[in-house]
Amino acid sequence: MYDKITQELREVEEENLKRTFSLREMHRVLTETIKKHENGSIIMLEAPVENYFKTNTESIKFLLDKGFEGVYMSFQRPFRNVNDFFAKNNVDINRLFVIDGASSAVGSNQDDNPRCVNISSSCEFEEIIFAVRDSLSKLKGKKRFVFIDSLSTMALCETSTETYRFLNNIIESAGKKEFKDVTFLFNIAEGFAKKSYSQNVSLYADEHIHLGLCT
Repeated sequence: MYDKITQELREVEEENLKRTFSLREMHRVLTETIKKHENGSIIMLEAPVENYFKTNTESIKFLLDKGFEGVYMSFQRPFRNVNDFFAKNNVDINRLFVIDGASSAVGSNQDDNPRCVNISSSCEFEEIIFAVRDSLSKLKGKKRFVFIDSLSTMALCETSTETYRFLNNIIESAGKKEFKDVTFLFNIAEGFAKKSYSQNVSLYADEHIHLGLCT
């Protein structure tokens, strides 16, 4: 069993290395993937560290322009920072719920904005998954997405066991009725893609977008 999984991971990694996209091409790939997987999809988005939040913003703006509504799960930036950056880049925050996992992690004051979903300082993954479910249920549109930012930050905050458990629960949830038609996007900083938790997502991903040129 272990040898089979190792081989599968190696094949996934080799295939991903063959496909490197620019930001412009990312839009095309997102469109094709969403159209191909009408009942929902899992997309892994890998971007250079210095451009990763810009890439996230471009991805979310693109999905909103395509008629989606979504849940943005932030482990790195507090809601106020995310909201300010989105506003500067014409991202409609009223079509998003932002789960703020950054403020609680460092004990900062949490925001009372109706688009902000605060979680406790313990940052239990069961609580986060409940927050995702609850936020999705409040979205009015039929086209929905969950953007997880980012796997690298989450792994720095939690043990490997906890990270695996969270990812497995999210991936399993993607196949359930309540998450039907939901597109899941997992963001990871370039250089972390070979980590075991990232490869675990790659095994289930419908598309792995590696942005080697953020232009």
